[in-house]
Amino acid sequence: MINSIHDELVFEFPSKLRDNAKNYSNTLQLVKELMEDHTTFKLPITVDLAESTTNWAEKKELEV
Repeated sequence: MINSIHDELVFEFPSKLRDNAKNYSNTLQLVKELMEDHTTFKLPITVDLAESTTNWAEKKELEV
């Protein structure tokens, strides 16, 4: 994690990981599961994933 902006977390992944679709998907799924861990929080937390390789305005939603 490289940054936190309001209710959003910013992660940076090496291009090698992004180029390997299966490993990238597995990593994103793990991050999502850890963030949505309901054993830690009393209220449900849902996580939406988005990706951009250029800037925040060009991010696209991801399905994992």
